[in-house]
Amino acid sequence: MKRVAVTATLLGGLGVFLIPPAHAAEGHTFVTPSDLKWTDVPALPPGAQIAVIEGPLNEAVPFTFRVKPPRTSTFRRTGIQDSST
Repeated sequence: MKRVAVTATLLGGLGVFLIPPAHAAEGHTFVTPSDLKWTDVPALPPGAQIAVIEGPLNEAVPFTFRVKPPRTSTFRRTGIQDSST
């Protein structure tokens, strides 16, 4: 049993080094929030900002964006019931 565990660990460790890292993939870029261009959003509470990462928001194509809510905002609980309460 110990031999199987050691073999599995060695093969798993070897696989980690042989698989190319995701950040090295062609065409991918990593950015931080400070790298994005933030603009105000009139449809959200005052102080909310949006940064469009890719794609136009006014067309029916895939897009990616981030929303930064104002510091004073609170999030209400949705209608989803938590079974632990």
